[in-house]
This record gives sequence, C-alpha cells and structure tokens, in this order.
Amino acid sequence: MGHWVRLGLVVSGLAASSNAAAAPPDDVWPTHGVPVIDAQSAAPEPAPTEGTTETSVLGGVGIVGGDSMGGAALSLLALHRFEWLELGLDGQAAGMVAGMWSVGGMAGLHLGDDVSVRLLASVGWHAYGGVGRDLFFGGDPGVSGSTPYVGGRLLLGRSLSRLVGKRHRGFLGALVAVDDDLRRATKSVTYAHDPWLWGEVEQRTESHGIGQLTLGAFFIAGVELDLASY
Repeated sequence: MGHWVRLGLVVSGLAASSNAAAAPPDDVWPTHGVPVIDAQSAAPEPAPTEGTTETSVLGGVGIVGGDSMGGAALSLLALHRFEWLELGLDGQAAGMVAGMWSVGGMAGLHLGDDVSVRLLASVGWHAYGGVGRDLFFGGDPGVSGSTPYVGGRLLLGRSLSRLVGKRHRGFLGALVAVDDDLRRATKSVTYAHDPWLWGEVEQRTESHGIGQLTLGAFFIAGVELDLASY
C-alpha cells in the first residue's frame, strides 16, 4: 500500500513540473503575431499650441483719394500681436500728379487666427508735395506742406498653413484705411505762366489746399512670424 502512495506522489510532482515549464512568464506571453506596443509610446503626441504672439510684416498695393490729391499707393505695415491686442507701425506712399507720404502708429483689436479681423486706430503725420500741380498747361508747380492725422484701419485676411517645422506662415488680405488730417491750410505759389502756343509769359499766383480726408483700399500680402516659443 505504501508503495502505491509513493508512486502517486512522484507522478503528481512530475506533472506539476511539466506544466510550470510549459507556461511562459507573464512578460513574454506570446502575442500570436500582434506586436506588443508600450502604452506610453502609443499615446499621440500633443498638437503644438497655436501661438497668440506674432509679428506680422505686410505690404500692399492700392489706391487712395481725397479732395486735394489721390492716386496709386503703396502700404507697409509692421504689427505685433499680444493675443487680442495688436500694436504696430504704418507707412504709405501715394501719388499721381501730387504726392503724399505718411507714417504713423497703430493700436487695436485682433480677432480670430486663421481667418482674422483687425480693427486699428492710427495716429501719424502726412506730408504732401505738388498739390495742385499743373503738368500740362501753364506750369503751376503746386504747393507742399504737412499735417498730423488720425484715422483707422480695417484689415481682413486669411493666414496660410504653416509648413512642418516652420514658425512662420503667409498672409493674404485686404486693407481699408481712413485718415482725417487735423489741420487744413491754404498755400499760395507764384510762378511764370507759359501759354505755350501764343501770348507772353506772365507771373501768376495760385492757391491750393493742404489737408484732406483720405480714403484708401489695398491688397495686402506678407508673412506672420510665430514668437510663442521665445
């Protein structure tokens, strides 16, 4: 009887050892061809946060007009955005027969990101040259002068997608500008009037106004530099 009991214990021990050897440890359990993916490596990388601090350098071509002068125009804007607040500088040059140059500072609201609306107040200085000039009949050289102005800018635009690994993006938009000169003046000029075909040269005096309400419209393009990482 004791012999059979000992034999049973030996058989049970051999079976337990065989099962233990066949069972792989938990950390190498077979995956039947499915790769083991670490939970941390499987988690998607967080998308980069869009920066709300940007510097924009924009230029444009358009037209301006007023009761003293008007013509084709160029515009240059340098803007810096702090979330919804925007500050910047604005310069314009315009002319056809007469010329106008301006430089000013701007401050206002920046609403939106990819599609944006910027509403800015502007204060600066206008300089005029050749206002009232007559290039074809008589030779009136016009008058020159300068005046401070206050105005506003409405800039509507679309920011283009950033390239991978880049911190800048393109910008396309339209700018509407309104400036009102704070000072109006009437200036006189005396010149030698040449009647061209007949008559004698004579001295003439003409008066022209400096200062106006200026309206302008521009097509704008440029670049926006994301400064969020600095």
